[in-house]
Amino acid sequence: MEEMQCFYAKDRRIPFDIQAIGKSVCEMQYFSRRECSEVTSMEFVTEGTGTVIYNGTEYHPSAGDTFIVQTGANHVNTADRRHPWRKLWITVYGYYVNSLMTLYGIDHKFCFHVDTRDLFERLRELSVSNLPYEQLCAEVATVLQRIIHRLALSVKEKQTTDKQAIAIKDFMDTKVEERINLDVVADRFYLSKSQIIRIFRKNFEKTPYEYILEKKIEAAKVLLKNSNLSIRQISDRLCFSDEHYFSNLFLKKVGVRPKEFILK
Repeated sequence: MEEMQCFYAKDRRIPFDIQAIGKSVCEMQYFSRRECSEVTSMEFVTEGTGTVIYNGTEYHPSAGDTFIVQTGANHVNTADRRHPWRKLWITVYGYYVNSLMTLYGIDHKFCFHVDTRDLFERLRELSVSNLPYEQLCAEVATVLQRIIHRLALSVKEKQTTDKQAIAIKDFMDTKVEERINLDVVADRFYLSKSQIIRIFRKNFEKTPYEYILEKKIEAAKVLLKNSNLSIRQISDRLCFSDEHYFSNLFLKKVGVRPKEFILK
């Protein structure tokens, strides 16, 4: 069961458009799937639990958690059959939330054990306020920024590490167009491969391998849309083993093959 307000007006002078704001009481059979999501979804769980497979990693958001599915992500949501979710949520078009998360340094995270219920309730109030669309977007943008700010503060308060983890990630960011493996990273930081994996997973909730694949796929998206390189040339440039492997991996991560992505 859902209560929602949908918005169809478009104003290209602002960096996002509101799709909908609502409240859900999920049924036991609740299931949702998006590939290369066209919207950003921000949700606060008021009751219950469930499973989200987000870009290939499994999470279990429960009561008191806030989670964010960024634009361009793949995800599958299923509610727990015994204790299904009740959620407050908003979906928006555009990269506004993605950009905020990057600016606040939390773009690598998905789920936060942070109480944002008051801010989501404020979004629901705004959704029925009859404000002109441009003013509504301005008010909603402010609330979204407050949500991101609160999430970022919670991360900084809990973060006990780790300049080393940041250094590892920064090093890997320079190797997106190279063939890189754990041996290279371990040698660079004088650590064992198991230490590299443990440090990276603790800080970024994914393995170095998962991270570098995500970065390569993001780079591939940019090249597919903004260059004249062929799919084979992009595969070679990003050091995939061959064009066939690149195409299959792109399909798995994005939901369409590179040729289809160019035409979207």
